[in-house]
Amino acid sequence: MKIIGLLKRVSYLIRKHAYSAENWAKYLGVDIGKNNLIGKNHWSSEPYLITIGSNCQLTNCKIFTHGGVML
Repeated sequence: MKIIGLLKRVSYLIRKHAYSAENWAKYLGVDIGKNNLIGKNHWSSEPYLITIGSNCQLTNCKIFTHGGVML
């Protein structure tokens, strides 16, 4: 079981660094429209609650939901 946990963690880290910012947000569960420019963002512990429309630009943002504050 420890090997499976390790493989999941390694897979998560590879995706985090290999995916574009937009694809990483989608992987986490953020609902994103089309034609967005997303810089390096820090998502809350509940990214599936976030919806971003189309034609938006987010750069150096920290988005928090329901008190999911991470300092």
